[in-house]
Amino acid sequence: MDYSVADLNLRYDLKEQINEMNLESVYRRYIENIRRNYLNTFTVVHLLITIGHALVIFLYHKERQESYDVYFYVCGAVMTCFSIRPFMHVNYTKSHRGIPFIVSWIAALLMAFTDIFANIFYETQFNDYLRVAYSGYVLSAVYLFMPLPGYLHPFILGVCITIAYSVNIIAEAVLSAIPPITFFSFRLAIADILYLVALNFVGLYVRRRHEIATRSVFLSKRQRLEQTLYWNLAKAQQKSLLVSMIPVQIANKLTGEIEERIEKSLEKNTEDKREIAKIARKVFIESHTDVTIIFADIVNYTFLTTRVDVKTLEYNITPIKFLGDCYYAVSGIPISHPLHSVCCIEFGLSIITHIREVRTIKKLDIDMRIGVHSGSLLAGIIGASKWQYDIWSIDVDIANRLEATGMPGRVHISNNTLSLAQDFYVYENGTEKAKLDPVLMKNNIKTFLIIEKNDAMFESPDWQNYRKFKEESQNKERTASTFVSYQDIIEDANNIQEVFAFWLISGFMLGMNIAVLILLIITYTKREWIVKHLLLPYPNSLLNISGVDVLKMLIYHELIYLSNMTAILIVSYVHANLTVECFKDFSYDILGLRRYPLFQILCDASALENDFEIMLKLVEEGERVVCFNAWSLTQSLCLFVALSLIWPRTSFVFSLTISVSIIIINVIMVYIAYPVVYESSVPTTVGLTTEFVHVFSVVVIWVIYLLMARHITYVSKNNY
Repeated sequence: MDYSVADLNLRYDLKEQINEMNLESVYRRYIENIRRNYLNTFTVVHLLITIGHALVIFLYHKERQESYDVYFYVCGAVMTCFSIRPFMHVNYTKSHRGIPFIVSWIAALLMAFTDIFANIFYETQFNDYLRVAYSGYVLSAVYLFMPLPGYLHPFILGVCITIAYSVNIIAEAVLSAIPPITFFSFRLAIADILYLVALNFVGLYVRRRHEIATRSVFLSKRQRLEQTLYWNLAKAQQKSLLVSMIPVQIANKLTGEIEERIEKSLEKNTEDKREIAKIARKVFIESHTDVTIIFADIVNYTFLTTRVDVKTLEYNITPIKFLGDCYYAVSGIPISHPLHSVCCIEFGLSIITHIREVRTIKKLDIDMRIGVHSGSLLAGIIGASKWQYDIWSIDVDIANRLEATGMPGRVHISNNTLSLAQDFYVYENGTEKAKLDPVLMKNNIKTFLIIEKNDAMFESPDWQNYRKFKEESQNKERTASTFVSYQDIIEDANNIQEVFAFWLISGFMLGMNIAVLILLIITYTKREWIVKHLLLPYPNSLLNISGVDVLKMLIYHELIYLSNMTAILIVSYVHANLTVECFKDFSYDILGLRRYPLFQILCDASALENDFEIMLKLVEEGERVVCFNAWSLTQSLCLFVALSLIWPRTSFVFSLTISVSIIIINVIMVYIAYPVVYESSVPTTVGLTTEFVHVFSVVVIWVIYLLMARHITYVSKNNY
């Protein structure tokens, strides 16, 4: 299976899905914020690397007066960090869309030309031929950290950086070559240029992996966000429906009991099943001692069902049910308040007013009787299989009798309700029917008919405060309505996604990654570590062995090197006498020449016999210079380190282990196995040992690719 083609198709599929959802602009803003965090990380890393390098030069330079590269690197780093600051201002970037391009080009060219200028300065002023120190680092930074969109723009910038370094490398090869200049003089330069070309492709691959990871997590987070909004909406609608039928306190108890029943039903214990049976027979009833009950009886109650809900909210009324053409409700439950009697009377008067409007407009014969009584009751849920909320008490029966004995178009109240109304109304004695009703007579209930509102109501601060509070709460309820459209959910998701663009995986900090690595070393000390983290997460994938392949490439490179060393030793032994005799007349002149760049060739007898320059090199420094290019090996290790960290479908811990192993092997080779070979290579800085700069080059590449690999892993884990 061609995984590169599969990844490419996945990228296009993800991009198409985002375009279909009209989220490409949101994704671009999201990725811009990630790049801002990348630049913050790059600023810290770049300052640490350059200042650390300059500090080492300053401390170990033998001739302090000539350590000009310290000033070059420090000034170049400071200028680079200042050049990327405009991109950190979000509003400024929005108004100037070319800022990412300008910032990226200025920062990359500053780093490259600072490195090249230091090289040219020492060559022209002190006749010291040095290698560029940061070519791989600068080129990698273009693809890993610069805020350029897509692939074409960073590739163009990478090619320009590659050309700039290549011109410098070729110029040095020409200046350091012994005339006549042949193809052999450019072998080292070709190796260096191929290294830069390889880094361009590695950078493009990192960009593709990063885009696939970020687009995947962006889509998955978006889908989870919409699902969460739908779920919250469904829960709100369910709760709203339940609360519309029963009070909030009873509804909360019911939902708690339902959850408990579901949990118990999933258990197989017989004792738990008995508990379920007890819960099923549980009765949810509450006692309320200070409430007012209202009964309304009308001929055509279709109008009432469409208009009464608004008034129940306005007057804090809890509707109970419709019973035929009768409607009854309660004020004072689930939360009691001192004006419950006034609320019921006002509710009854408002219904009568609307009934009269309909009767006038529609010319219908609609009559309404309303009875209001204050007292106590029991309220709760009845029914085993079909729940129903209802109220019971003698006071409920009294309110019902007040409605039955009332007068059409009038509010009929009891003396209990009148005593709580605080002289808010003008009233008259009740109907004759009420005086003869056995239930009312048995309970000594006197009745009254409301005529109109009294001035005391409008002057009462309690009533005015209540009305103001209800208006404010109703406005909030209207703005927080749970019945929204699909488009409203999409708009809410877009707004939350904008906030999400500044959150979570965009929070990529250097300190966070260092802390994660420290915790990684401390915590993974159990034996399960090998199974959990070294066994790869995709057992059926051919790319699971990518880290092993990197290690194989390193071993093969070492074997080739050893075979070359064996060949040159044999050739040197056979032709030693001939070599010395042919060139003894001018050996002293050759030994007086400055050290030249190293190169890697095929060591055979014909090469030694026919190539004049090879023979000169062999006399000067022996087989360690002719058949071993230390910098080519270091550059190969840099590529191995980068590939081991960004190879797909391998765990981060496994990739980290492989990359650290490569660095350890490199240190052993430089300082223990072949110190003489590395010592004879061309340095990058005057005053520093070549062994140090070899190790430093690999470590720098390891640091920047480790940060990117850590973030890609973090993004991928957020997708689960």
